[in-house]
Amino acid sequence: MLTMRDFEAMPFEAAQQRVSAPMIVQFSLGGAMRPETPLGSYEDLLRLDENNVKRGVKPQEWPKAVREIKAKRKHVGDADPITQEDFVKGEILVELRKCGHVFKPVGLKKWFKKEHLCPVCRADVLE
Repeated sequence: MLTMRDFEAMPFEAAQQRVSAPMIVQFSLGGAMRPETPLGSYEDLLRLDENNVKRGVKPQEWPKAVREIKAKRKHVGDADPITQEDFVKGEILVELRKCGHVFKPVGLKKWFKKEHLCPVCRADVLE
């Protein structure tokens, strides 16, 4: 099995041909591996990530995660972090209960299809 030390000793072209997804993930862990640690298989990578599955926010979870508000004077002039559209006084916005960040519903619905973290501060909105 290929180790980090073996990989680092390879010429660049040979290393490019040997790179796989598990290697990239292991190298991106910030040097947590020892040089003699074998680079795992794809199945090892899947097992490592079993408990850290990315998931969105289901429609039935929205009331727990957000509350609807009307845009007030303090919101006018600010832009939605997702859509980059300006807030207009009186329009309906959604505020994350966890952190208080405010968004237009359309952009947040799209974001929540894949994510359960605030797009601004990365707070878990379901905790």
